[in-house]
Amino acid sequence: MHKLFVFIVLLTSPIFLFGQQTASKIEIVSYSKIYGDIKNNLTRLRNPVFKQDNATLTCDSAVYYNKRNYFEAYQNVHINQLTTDIYSDQLEYDGNKKQAHLTGNVKMIDPTSILTTNILDYNTLSKIGTYTTGGKIVNKEVTLTSKNGYYFSTSNDSYFRYDVVVVTPQVTIKSDTMRYNTQTKWTYFYGPTNIKGKDDNLYTENGAYNTATEDAYFGKKNLYTQGTRSLKGDSLYYYGKVGYGRAVRNIVFSDTKDKMKMFGDLGYYYKADQRTLVTKNAYLGIGTEDSVTVKNKKQPDSLWMGADTLETQMVLQKSLKLIPKISIKADNQIGDDDEDAGGEKEKKITAAELKQMTSPKEENNKRGGKNKNAKNKPKDDKDGITPPDLPKDKNEIKVKVDSEANRLTGLTPDSLKNSNILNDKADSIVKNLPKLNVDSLQKKSGSLVVDVVKKAPKVNLDSVSKGLDKVISKTDKGKLQVTPKIPLKKPDTAVLTPADTLQARVIKAYHGVKVFKTNIQAKTDSLFYTSADSTLRLYNNPIIWSEGSQQIGDTIYVQFKNKKLNNLQAIRNAFLVNTPKDSLRFNQIKGRLMTGFFKDGKFKNLYVDGNAESIYYTQDDSTKVYKEMNQTVSSRIKFIFKDNENDIEDIVYIKSIEGALNPEVKVAKDLTLKGFSWKPSERPKSKKDAVGSAGKAKVKSKIQNGKAPVKPKVIVSAKPVLLLNKTKVPAVADSTQLNKKPLLSKSADTTKAPLKSRSLTTDSIPARKAGALQK
Repeated sequence: MHKLFVFIVLLTSPIFLFGQQTASKIEIVSYSKIYGDIKNNLTRLRNPVFKQDNATLTCDSAVYYNKRNYFEAYQNVHINQLTTDIYSDQLEYDGNKKQAHLTGNVKMIDPTSILTTNILDYNTLSKIGTYTTGGKIVNKEVTLTSKNGYYFSTSNDSYFRYDVVVVTPQVTIKSDTMRYNTQTKWTYFYGPTNIKGKDDNLYTENGAYNTATEDAYFGKKNLYTQGTRSLKGDSLYYYGKVGYGRAVRNIVFSDTKDKMKMFGDLGYYYKADQRTLVTKNAYLGIGTEDSVTVKNKKQPDSLWMGADTLETQMVLQKSLKLIPKISIKADNQIGDDDEDAGGEKEKKITAAELKQMTSPKEENNKRGGKNKNAKNKPKDDKDGITPPDLPKDKNEIKVKVDSEANRLTGLTPDSLKNSNILNDKADSIVKNLPKLNVDSLQKKSGSLVVDVVKKAPKVNLDSVSKGLDKVISKTDKGKLQVTPKIPLKKPDTAVLTPADTLQARVIKAYHGVKVFKTNIQAKTDSLFYTSADSTLRLYNNPIIWSEGSQQIGDTIYVQFKNKKLNNLQAIRNAFLVNTPKDSLRFNQIKGRLMTGFFKDGKFKNLYVDGNAESIYYTQDDSTKVYKEMNQTVSSRIKFIFKDNENDIEDIVYIKSIEGALNPEVKVAKDLTLKGFSWKPSERPKSKKDAVGSAGKAKVKSKIQNGKAPVKPKVIVSAKPVLLLNKTKVPAVADSTQLNKKPLLSKSADTTKAPLKSRSLTTDSIPARKAGALQK
């Protein structure tokens, strides 16, 4: 209401100001004919010219009222005032108020724009034009229409109300209330507004947009949408020519296609590479097909991630090195699924690659005796992993060769090897071919060419030379020769395929990254994710928790299949610690490569390759009392976990096993493998732990001393100030810095701590209400 009052005051104040001045007499400059009516005190004129102050008025005919200082004009009405010209069919002009009422095909022209309407009221003193029955303003490449309009010729400002539409080459703007300056090209919005681009739309209720520079500012209920993507923010700034945008406070960036939402208090957008960067309490959620049961009801289980800085971008899928989806094959082998990833595949770590990472000294210090069948193994199988593309042993290769040879009827492998049956068969076929006279063929072909050339119509050889392989030329003797032509090289043109234009979303997280999902949690320094292979890549000291297990490695991959958690892989220095429910003992597993698989959201199978070592405590089946400790070394071990518990159900030693079984009472209480690490205090136990203070609801101001807080006065400037580096954002505590311990305190969670001081918090995480993303 306050804004409406100010708006009305701005419109009416010039009228009050100029209305106080003394009115001048209308002067009749010239006419072609004149008729006087003394009784009615009026004068009729043909082709008159009127003048008042700096305004000149002409028409085909007019009726002038001398006492009233008033006249009516008909046909071809024209008002000229300095640089402004107005045309219409009829005119009623009051010289005392200097007010013109024009009707019928009204057109108002000034140096910057053209206004057309059916009814226009124009004041020659204030130079304000008003229409209420619909009008249109055209300014070079900008066209504006509305129901009501107020045009200020002196300031080039126009105010519009109801059904306002602005059309530019770039966008179409629809608003309820708007102000537009024809000289500066700035458009100001004071109500619900939609700015529609070629493939995007922006909604706001307060803001400004420059139709020339495409700079913009939006400050109330802002929503930007483009296809499946959308962006919200308390304040949005955009610089169209540069292709750069900024969002401040309560930012929500979402993509319904990838089921992803990103939140924060400060964000940046770069149009050139479609990149969005969010900081200040940044966190995001990714929707999955996993579910969690809460109060006997299944709810979607989303993945939540918090970090100092989050970045998302759309890139060409072929530019990514994708990780193929894996599965368990026959004989405990792990291989790729038969799926098209659409990009360059990044191979999973194999035993051969692991061996190259290991120094020769480590290979010489391998535990275990020599394998008698080592000569029969492929060279890449020194770590106990058989490459998936090769059979397991030499005998299997021989069987395949024999089976293929037996398909040749009447032939045996030995006969094929020791005789020349195939050569004899080929010679017999060649001998039976009919004899052909090569010279006669050449003569016939030559005569055929001459006949074709004689009968052929005249054509422009240059136009068809590209498709010919030979050129027919005529010699001086009148004979025809066929001269081979050097084929023309086609220009290097790239043939585009759907795979060349297919895009995928990538997400990057930097510093203090925490991940929470009901069945898996993680902490790392940096993370990379792409929707092309649905894989989380964790770098720099990553830690993964799942139920009662903790897993570390130099690099960890967590992969989803069909939007469900499928497998994880720890590469180099992999170490897993498992604590059975209601136990103080640590089952420990280490190796160079660990590959684990999930079933129905539960950790089910784990394969350990390369110097695999384990410490495993066994229980009495009846009393459930721990009685023995099994310590083994093998080149490959498979662990099977129980369905509804955290304990290991079975162990399968696949290759080269060495081990010892000791009574539990004789084992040292602090026995651990080298590289043991146990950090339960760093584990995110809820979405709140992962996203920090960013996920908290905003605290509303409370009434103090019976009085509501006073809102600060808002000063609306004539032009929006788009200062990139001067927008102040209140300091908000970074979520990743909360409860952050000094670097020296990390040793409190490491291995050599006494057994009695270990506080176990690794029981099954109770089902929590996971905020699911909208599907």
